[in-house]
Amino acid sequence: MTKDKVLSELAETCRMLGGGLYRILLVTGDRFTEEEKEMYYTMKEPIFDHKFVHYTTIIRTKFPSFMDEEECKKEEENLAKTNPEFSKIIKECKDIVFADNPPLKGLPKSIEANKEVREYSRKKIIESFIPNCEKYTPPALKEVSEKLISCFMEKKKLEKGLKEVEEKERRIKELEYEIKELEDVIKEMSRTIDFLGV
Repeated sequence: MTKDKVLSELAETCRMLGGGLYRILLVTGDRFTEEEKEMYYTMKEPIFDHKFVHYTTIIRTKFPSFMDEEECKKEEENLAKTNPEFSKIIKECKDIVFADNPPLKGLPKSIEANKEVREYSRKKIIESFIPNCEKYTPPALKEVSEKLISCFMEKKKLEKGLKEVEEKERRIKELEYEIKELEDVIKEMSRTIDFLGV
């Protein structure tokens, strides 16, 4: 998604979460991308306060060994070593949960096995939330939501106005062309009249 689209979705989510939330999920695949880092800080600074990190869980997907706690610990250490920025975010956040979400493609037996893996992953993620189900209402949530929605509405209004102006400019060019054609016809008729001596 583009940053505008993400912010638009975030504005709508903020509006829906007016009463607060229980958990913020930062979902990442086998590597933490620049876009994910940017989105984390985009949400952290203007929308949430310092408590944000206590309600944020990192969900590391595409990890087939997600049921093996020792492998999960090794992967967490590996992530921290290979990406210092992600290491900082891991330390800030409440926790990291490993899961796997294999594709539901291929032979029927593979699809069934992958559905089972996904179900175990889902349960593991949900169980990680149970110990801390305290509600969090970010102080700036409503204000940011209203501001974002207002900005997007103004942007749409301006884009519509721009389209209208562009349409008028296109119509002006069409009219100028038609006028020029008529002037050419008039000149031609004028020459004909002069030639005939009328």
